[in-house]
Amino acid sequence: QNRSVTKEDYILRCYTMPAKFGSVAKVYIEEDTQMASWNAIDKVPNKYSLNLYTLSYDGNKNFVQSDLALKENLRQYLSQYRLMTDAINIKDTFIINIGLEVEVVSRPDFNSNEISLLCIDKLIELLSPDRMEICQPLYVNKLYTELDKLEGVQTVQNIRVINLYDTNLGYSGVVYDLDLALRSGIIYPSLDPAIFEVKYPKSDIKVSIIDL
Repeated sequence: QNRSVTKEDYILRCYTMPAKFGSVAKVYIEEDTQMASWNAIDKVPNKYSLNLYTLSYDGNKNFVQSDLALKENLRQYLSQYRLMTDAINIKDTFIINIGLEVEVVSRPDFNSNEISLLCIDKLIELLSPDRMEICQPLYVNKLYTELDKLEGVQTVQNIRVINLYDTNLGYSGVVYDLDLALRSGIIYPSLDPAIFEVKYPKSDIKVSIIDL
C-alpha cells in the first residue's frame, strides 16, 4: 500500500519530500498524549495521533522554525502516505542557543594561538548543525575527550556551556537552565522537543590557553 506505518517511515517521507515543496532540516516524531479523563492531570498515549516536530535552515544554515507554507506542503505530502487512523500534528521545535567557554593547557613549545584555533575548529565540527538532532543530549564529556586528542593539547581544564538567549543579538530567546540539566557530563534537552545550537560559532565558542 506504500503507507507510512512506523515513526521512521514518516521521518523518511519528510526528508524525501520533493524540493519544489520546500525542505526540512530536522524532524522528530513522538506519539501524542491525551488526558486520561476530563478532569485528570495524568496523560495517556493517544495511539491515533502523532506529533511531528520540524526545523528548517536559513541562508546561513542556522536553525529556524519552518514557515506555514512549508508545514502545509508537508501536511499535504504526508497525507498521501499516512494510515487512515493516523492524525499528524506538525509543531515547532524549541531552539536552545548555547556558547562554550573552554580552558586548555597546551604542551610546551606549541603556539597558544594555533592551539586555540585548532580547538575552536574541532568544536565547530563536533557541534555543527548536521550533527545535531532534535531531543539529542549534549555530551560534554565527549568534547573533553575529542579536544584532549588534538596535537598540542596537554589537557582540557574546563568546558563551560552557557545559554545565550538575547533576541536582540539574533538568538531564539529560549531560556534553559543548563546547570540543572547537566548529569554525569551530559546536558539533557527539555521534555518539550528541543535542539541545541551554536548559532555564531566564531564568537560563541571561546578557548583560553592556560600556562602552567
